[in-house]
Amino acid sequence: MNVLKFQIKLAYRVELFGTGFYRGLSKQYNTKYPDLTKMLDHAAAQEYGHSKLFSACYSGLFNKKLGGEKFWLGFGFCQSYFLFVLPVSLKLKLARITELLAVKQFERDLAAGAKNKYIDIVKRIIQDEKDHAEICNKWKKS
Repeated sequence: MNVLKFQIKLAYRVELFGTGFYRGLSKQYNTKYPDLTKMLDHAAAQEYGHSKLFSACYSGLFNKKLGGEKFWLGFGFCQSYFLFVLPVSLKLKLARITELLAVKQFERDLAAGAKNKYIDIVKRIIQDEKDHAEICNKWKKS
């Protein structure tokens, strides 16, 4: 049960971090690259929705509420600004690597064969995570 608690907490935090990171990038490039901003806003909205799924799962299983939403959102947002000196293409590659690591972890979790609410959520969101990883490939500077 401790492993499941850890998995859900980690997934929740990573999704919130991603939300903040994508929101920060979107804000940085909203006038220069509006097409990229649309993709980042969409990814941020999905990531935030995923965090809500994990939060509800945790509450349902352990009768406790996960906290730290503002912290993890802010941490991701600040991280996007800490990288301001890097070109947008490199920031997107870093985001891609992070998303691919999450996909690999989710695939390992699925392969373990467990049947629980966490796995149900992972099955539901894994394609979104793969799509987020492809933002770097879809978007090209104009």
